[in-house]
Amino acid sequence: MKNLRTYLNLTVACFVLAGCTSLYQGTVTFTKVVKAAQEEYAILYNDGLVSAPLHEKVSQAHDKWRVAAGIGKRALQKYKETGDQSQYVAALEGVREAATGFVNLVVPLLTTSKAEDLKKDLSKATDL
Repeated sequence: MKNLRTYLNLTVACFVLAGCTSLYQGTVTFTKVVKAAQEEYAILYNDGLVSAPLHEKVSQAHDKWRVAAGIGKRALQKYKETGDQSQYVAALEGVREAATGFVNLVVPLLTTSKAEDLKKDLSKATDL
């Protein structure tokens, strides 16, 4: 009986750790995708290939990303402290929406292969 209880406790611990890892991995992946899009956009902007109206939209989308990422970071910290993932899951949805909005503005400016890579990475982050 004691061995069974130990086994069950270890199994539950593994599931909890796997859940934490996938939630954390989602946040890291969104951050990587937005960073890659930012870098590509910066090159295009510095080369003078971005119109002023588009630049304004991209700037607003990036500001939304930064706010959502900050909220997500605080929610992740609270989740690590309390184990309650409800607020973190909601914040992660906001992060996903903000990242998608930013990336969708940048993708049309990129070469096909770079755009496809960003879309694939964003999709992977959304699936986590």
